[in-house]
Amino acid sequence: MIEIALGTAAGIWLAVFVLVTLGSLAWTAVAESGIYAAAVLVISGVIGYTVLGISVSASLPVALLGIVVYTAIGVAYAYWYALPKFLHDNSDNISEAYTRWAKDPYNANRDVAEFLKSHHYRFSIRNNKDAAASWVIVWPVSLLIELSHRPVTALYYKIGRILEQRNARIAKKIIQTGD
Repeated sequence: MIEIALGTAAGIWLAVFVLVTLGSLAWTAVAESGIYAAAVLVISGVIGYTVLGISVSASLPVALLGIVVYTAIGVAYAYWYALPKFLHDNSDNISEAYTRWAKDPYNANRDVAEFLKSHHYRFSIRNNKDAAASWVIVWPVSLLIELSHRPVTALYYKIGRILEQRNARIAKKIIQTGD
């Protein structure tokens, strides 16, 4: 009987550990905080190894290869997806910063390349190291959030368009019949 209770407690502890870790990683992915992402991974690894006895790999070369592959995929994700999305999401802010920069008479004969090198352009990786680090560290969670978010958002807007069309048909009918 005691073994069942201990097994149940261990299973509950493991489930809570996994849920808290995934929740923390999801939060860091949304917050785009590389520092917190690294901290969550390190703390989860230490707790997982010491308390739960979870071992990532039996050999150091396999573990290092895993880290290199994971990081390479994270860098590719950051380069081809996260950075362009970040720039697209901030396109209004970039345009506004460029307009302010271009209005300065000192910058009248300068081109966009000089703006991108100036301190007015705050959307470079140099100025967003924390976000870039989080893109690389928590790429699986970010990707999962993005892949689950897009269909839900598309469905939300589709339902909204259907309801708007229905609303317009009903309003048109009311106006035409005088009800």
